[in-house]
Amino acid sequence: MNRRQMIITSAGVLAVTATGCATTGATQGSASAAASPVLVGNPLADPWPGPYQGVPPWNQVTVDLLRDALNKGIDAMRAEVAAIVDNPEPATFDNTMLALEVSGDHLDRAGSIFGVMSGNIGTPEYQALTREMSPILSAAEDEVTFNDALFQRIRHVHETAAAAGLTAEQARLTERSYQRLVRNGAALDASGKAELGRFNQALSNAFTTFQQKVVADEQLYTQFTAEADVAGLPDSNKSAAADAASSRELEGWVINNTRSAVDPFLTFADDRAKREVIWRKFVNALYDGRTQGDLGFAKADIAANQSVHDAATVHVVQHGAYGGLLVRGFFKRKRRAELRVTLVVR
Repeated sequence: MNRRQMIITSAGVLAVTATGCATTGATQGSASAAASPVLVGNPLADPWPGPYQGVPPWNQVTVDLLRDALNKGIDAMRAEVAAIVDNPEPATFDNTMLALEVSGDHLDRAGSIFGVMSGNIGTPEYQALTREMSPILSAAEDEVTFNDALFQRIRHVHETAAAAGLTAEQARLTERSYQRLVRNGAALDASGKAELGRFNQALSNAFTTFQQKVVADEQLYTQFTAEADVAGLPDSNKSAAADAASSRELEGWVINNTRSAVDPFLTFADDRAKREVIWRKFVNALYDGRTQGDLGFAKADIAANQSVHDAATVHVVQHGAYGGLLVRGFFKRKRRAELRVTLVVR
């Protein structure tokens, strides 16, 4: 189950370094699921073919298919959570923690593709899809986090871990899962959950707006027409710059405003003045006033609802060095490393 898909997505980001489950039972559960996978009828959400336990079918990705994959992933996750909650047996590690741990794979797969596309493709169609789906994904995650019946089952497993004789790995997974749910608002009362849900929706929209401006800034470029301007660049980087110019139907060389193009130029180019031009365009892209107000709502909310924000581990402060609003979020992703997102808005 994904946590804050807007997640994260801007620096090519949806860091999807999946780790295996720590327990033998989890491994066996994953193997069983792999042997007879549930299909939702969408190649972006269903198990991927190819090596490395499957690779994304990039050649099939379209806006419409990706939207369908995300919605079907949400439906599949909702059904998996309902099966856990509706289980008449008392909550155990296997029927609750392990079942939750291996749930959400359809949405994980679709969300991984969504993260790459929304964080890197600046076409109007993908920007519209991101604005449409980010709040829906946020609401779907909150639906799971705020599911009190699910939380009570997890709490029971957490409180009876020692008596149940859980292994160290099982106890650690249970402890971490319980803590994440509490920090994301699962233990709040109904009014607190409603307020946090409203905040999450607003934050999702704000992150999406901010991210899309990051993607737009990466469409900027600098054109050089004299070979002396790119002197010192290795042939491979010079060729890439020439290709970038050709793709824009321009003469000479183009340095795109992306780290992969900027870093080699700053490292190898002989002309210091040209390096400064590239550097200033790159570091100042997000500080030209265009992001004003994107996350401004959070500053007012933090004073009135500090307790809710503490539960969600979202912190908003004035950052003296930048003179702007700094928003930090720590968002949980199932079976992924925790991601840290820092945004500065002038």
